[in-house]
Amino acid sequence: MATDIKITEFTEEFEEDANRLNIKYRYNTLIAVQMGFRAPFLHVVAAFVTIFVWTLLPINLAIAVFISYSLAVILFLLITHILLATKLTHYGHVGEVFRMDRGMMWVALDVSRSPPLVVGMIGIKPLSSSQAEIVRYMVKDEYRGRGIGRGLLSTAIGFAKDTDYQEVQAEAWNVGVVDVLPIYERRGFSVHRSCYEPHSFLPMYRSYHFSKKLK
Repeated sequence: MATDIKITEFTEEFEEDANRLNIKYRYNTLIAVQMGFRAPFLHVVAAFVTIFVWTLLPINLAIAVFISYSLAVILFLLITHILLATKLTHYGHVGEVFRMDRGMMWVALDVSRSPPLVVGMIGIKPLSSSQAEIVRYMVKDEYRGRGIGRGLLSTAIGFAKDTDYQEVQAEAWNVGVVDVLPIYERRGFSVHRSCYEPHSFLPMYRSYHFSKKLK
């Protein structure tokens, strides 16, 4: 990892930068749209809206279809955003896990900047006495390929081992800005469940659930 990058424990002073990072890297809009066009839900909605628009407005069918699919895509992205935002904020603000018993959060800082800039983060959230979950794992675009992600993940796994967790779990989505699947696999995680969320008829995104035995 580059010498100008420092991994340190999360404190409240990093909250604002970490929140901005979390919002920016919530999901990839282009991949979400591609998922939408494969979803029966989007085409059913577009068909109903097409009939409604074509019946009420003095426009030709092609324009009605264009308007309807545009509205359906917007609706699809809105629902996707709400679903992922709910998943990513189901335990309050970004740094809340560091206050949990046997939980911790870290940020990667570019210390060459003044003040130091948050360029990545990761957290360990306790699930039970023996299981923990990796949360908020992300690195800014322009800082990837410098070993920051590996350093963050190693830090989190090391903490989980030292805290006597027996297993670490993680969840990733195929609409994520960063493809973390190969990163987890290289570190010994295995996929134990994969499914479309929230339903196969309405596949907003595909969810991958990973786990790694520590003991």
